Amino acid sequence: MKCLFLRTRNPPDHAFDKITQKIFGHDAYQSVAKSINERYRKSFSDYRYQLKNVLSTLVKEFRQIVESEYTESSDPTDEEVNNFISREVVLKRILSRYVSAIDFTKLSETSLDKLIEFSRKCFKIVWVETESANIKEKVKELDVITEDLEIPSRSGRNIASSLKLHLFS
Repeated sequence: MKCLFLRTRNPPDHAFDKITQKIFGHDAYQSVAKSINERYRKSFSDYRYQLKNVLSTLVKEFRQIVESEYTESSDPTDEEVNNFISREVVLKRILSRYVSAIDFTKLSETSLDKLIEFSRKCFKIVWVETESANIKEKVKELDVITEDLEIPSRSGRNIASSLKLHLFS
């Protein structure tokens, strides 16, 4: 699930169905599969909530830094965001919950760069938005950055990377 979350924050139902079938051997119409898929949806809801919380904390920290250095409050520049949301911050704070599932020996530098880009754009969304519902929807829109990534799993099964998120594309 964590590898899938790194690709998309709003997976289609067929993605959950496929994972359940591949891992547990249950077809989507079976009641046990429906129960498993519901747990997946709850996990994704929790993942989104935790991501927003980490980003909100980082925004508060950045606001404190900005307020101590400048008198006027404005949106941060790309350079300021890039310096603050470094590769280390992305891996150790923003995506720390999810990177434990990744096989870093097989993760491409391009994929990592896309995850960093995604994290920085999320930060900018949380900087500007105050409504949780707006943050949630705008972060989901960033799936275009990450949905085609290959996220190799530590298990070696790479189920999340093998999923086609768009059935008719």
